[in-house]
Amino acid sequence: MILIIVFVFLVLIIHSFIEILQWLINQYRLYLMIRKIPGPKINSPFWGNINLLKRIIDKKPIGLQSKEFIDLMNRLCEQYDPNNSIGLIRLWFGPFVPIIIITNANIAQKLLNSKDHLDKATFYSLFRYAIKDGVFTSKTEKWLHQKREIQGHLKFKALQRYIANTERHLATLNERIDAVIDDVNKNGQIDDIKPILSTFVLDVLGENIFSTKFHSQSTGVEPKFVRSVNRMLELSYIPFLKPWSYYFNKSILVYLCNIGIFLKTLSHVNNFQHSVRKIILNRFEMRKYERKSRKQSSLLDTMIESRISPTNPDRILKLNQIETQINTFVVAGHDTTTSAISWTLYLLGHHPEQQQQLINEIDEFLANLNLNGESITLLSMRKLKYLESVILESLRLYPSGPFIARRSRSELKLNEQIILPENINYIIFIQHMHMNPEYFHEPKKFYPERFLRCRKETEFEWVNHQAYLPFSGGHRMCLGKEYGLMQQRMFLINIFRRYRVKSLDKFGDCQPRFNFLLSSAHFPIRFERRQPQSTPATPSFVTTKTKYSFL
Repeated sequence: MILIIVFVFLVLIIHSFIEILQWLINQYRLYLMIRKIPGPKINSPFWGNINLLKRIIDKKPIGLQSKEFIDLMNRLCEQYDPNNSIGLIRLWFGPFVPIIIITNANIAQKLLNSKDHLDKATFYSLFRYAIKDGVFTSKTEKWLHQKREIQGHLKFKALQRYIANTERHLATLNERIDAVIDDVNKNGQIDDIKPILSTFVLDVLGENIFSTKFHSQSTGVEPKFVRSVNRMLELSYIPFLKPWSYYFNKSILVYLCNIGIFLKTLSHVNNFQHSVRKIILNRFEMRKYERKSRKQSSLLDTMIESRISPTNPDRILKLNQIETQINTFVVAGHDTTTSAISWTLYLLGHHPEQQQQLINEIDEFLANLNLNGESITLLSMRKLKYLESVILESLRLYPSGPFIARRSRSELKLNEQIILPENINYIIFIQHMHMNPEYFHEPKKFYPERFLRCRKETEFEWVNHQAYLPFSGGHRMCLGKEYGLMQQRMFLINIFRRYRVKSLDKFGDCQPRFNFLLSSAHFPIRFERRQPQSTPATPSFVTTKTKYSFL
């Protein structure tokens, strides 16, 4: 018996020795592959570059820690590849976790368009606590299936059904702004625009996504689950800032340093997810007994229709899949849309000339529709080229995601000297590329005209389209892109047909915070009613069903 135990023990030791030896060989090979990539000196083979994170970890709250991490990446890019000659920066967080930061547009496009680099980076798995395993976080095989199931529900032609819901909530938003203007103590001034925009976007999402009224605008308060999800996304930065927790990224141990915050926020998120589940089940039962001709007014309606449709048996969505996607759309859609419209208002409030040019285009657009007796449609809004340029320029300066990250399944050969290895995480640093003068002439300048000038062959330097990635790119480009652009177009037409805005802080004082998304802008703003136009160019969206309506 003793001999058997000794034999088993020796086998385990030999097996462990072989595993460790194989791991060391692989690590050395990995080191040889990426050593030519510039990056900070590795002071210790055990700690790697963890010393760079010491200053960040001391920052409180977590939202500021994540901003410091973005600033650190910017400093490293400027220090080790100042001319973007290579477009790669190497980091080692401990002996096991190499990360490659990509700032070269061509390399980024190669990675994004490679079918072997579709997996999200390892640390995205932490998102699953907040939004489950949907299109934002799932691995390649699952994501491909999810994409096939839902992309048709979010295409341009499918968005027309969402306009009526958005109109109603725009009318409520106008009433709130008018009340502030009419208040003699406020005189149109709002100390922080973010809560107003956040509640508007949330109400629109509630109806457009799953036919539910949140009543956030009427109460003026965000539901607890929104604040909790944002908090959990901030906590998701822990593996970056405390790499020793990286190895427990599929466990609650990741959050031990913030266990009280985690448990409290998780309870609110779970309550929301439970409510979503009940809504889906109720809607599913209703749809089974409703007439087929009933109008489908929300994303949930169309997804349930595909779930119960006998004509498409190969594309039947399961109820838990519907729940996962609805969670993803509400959480991701709320943050990204609120961020986009708040930063656009911030920029226009500091640039009155561009604001006036946008107003002129909107007035002319509405006057022409009135003259021809036409309605505002999704297609007609696309004719507003300056409006589109304003949106694109705002997203360039303040992209909703400052970076995206992938995990490779195979090597990627860049040239004879550099081969990017497999099974490591890559960060495509979108924010840094958007501010690179090699890709965007005068990158720090708010200049919407660059997206008009770049159409001319002689002025291509104003925009490098390969480096422009506010919606990600390649195979995993954001599925909600058209929906987000529709919301921004409708919002800006509604605001600037009625008001002028002025940002009341000093330009640049408003600094964004990050979780994995760019936070909305918190800044003071003043709304002023515009003088009545000589032509009826400011019709109401919803008070009556006029020919000016989106309907």
